[in-house]
This record gives sequence, C-alpha cells and structure tokens, in this order.
Amino acid sequence: MHVLEWSMGSSSAWLLRRVKSLCSIEHFGPWVSELRACFARDVESRRWTAVYQPCVDKVAGGCKYSDAHTAPGQNDNSAMTNYAGYVAAARHECGGQAPFDLVSVDGRARNESLWEALLEPSLVRPDYGMLLLDNAELDPKRMYAPVPRAHDPGWICVSFRSFLSETAIWMRCPEGRYDRGNCERARREIGRVMARPGMRSFVDGTRCAEEYGL
Repeated sequence: MHVLEWSMGSSSAWLLRRVKSLCSIEHFGPWVSELRACFARDVESRRWTAVYQPCVDKVAGGCKYSDAHTAPGQNDNSAMTNYAGYVAAARHECGGQAPFDLVSVDGRARNESLWEALLEPSLVRPDYGMLLLDNAELDPKRMYAPVPRAHDPGWICVSFRSFLSETAIWMRCPEGRYDRGNCERARREIGRVMARPGMRSFVDGTRCAEEYGL
C-alpha cells in the first residue's frame, strides 16, 4: 500500500508500520527535523519520504503569524500566506510513488490539498483508491472543497464522528461493470449502517449525511 499525506506526526508513525511506502509533506521545519531524528532509529523509516515545503510570506511575518494564531486544521489567512509549493509537493516530490492507495489531507491548506487530490488524476488510484479528510468537522460553513462525489459520482463516502472530531473517507470506484456492482453494493451497505439509529453518532458525519439522505 502506497500512501501520501499532507501534514506529518503520529499518523506517520502508525502508517510506517503498515504500508509499503509513505510520502509525508510538512510546512514546519523544526517538526520535520524532530520526526526525522525520531524515525531514523526505525527500520520502517527506509520506506518514508519526508518532504519539507515551507509556507511563503505574502506579507512580512505572515507565515509566523499564521503558525502562532491558526489552530490545527483551521483555514489559514490566505491574504498573508502562500502554500502553493506545499500543495504542489504532492506531484513534484511524491509523484514518483503515485498513484496512491490512500491520500490523507490534514494540516495547512486543506482546501487546496483536497482539490489537488481531486483534480490531479495521477494521485489517487482509480481502482478503489481512498481519500481521507481529517477533522472534517472543522468546516462549519463548508469552506473546504465540495465532496469528491460532487466532482465525480464514482466516489463512495463514509464519515466517522465522535463527540470530539469527524473523519471523512471517500473511496474511488472504477468504471468497469464488475466494479460498479461492487461499489453499488458497498454504497448500499454503508447507507444501511448509517441509517441505524444506534449508529448515528458514530457514522453519520456531516460530510456524508447528505449523500445518504440523512
């Protein structure tokens, strides 16, 4: 399994023990150095590509201000910061490992990163590749990109919500006749689970509720 993630941390350590390759993109230099030193002692680190792509100031001190005043997962002040290189690093620095079985969006520039995963055809595998949006609840005004299903009806959605956070996951369905049958079956089964009253608090995240009429 080949994985791409925007933002690195505990998820990187977890994934490295389970996947064939992992490419992680991070904007904060000291954090990248700390994780590189930490993972250097692990055999799994040989499967890890750590990409440091810093924020670029649009105005003097913009990135520093953003790091100090923007909570993890929240949108940055785009008038002060430029994360274009951070987003594009998925293609420029990690593209040699594509297509990815899983693409995880977290950290900074979430909206732009989600669009990058959606619109760059080489990033997410066309046959059952998955796209994950962490902390999907941090979108009270739906400021992030439209759900993948609105962009391509071949995506299946499920989201898991607790009292703390929500994680939304989409799976990309291929177009073959056999595959369509599998995907429709998966969609029906997810819909049945999401409709169960006892399960609503766990799987009826706002990201996918509209798709299943909840």
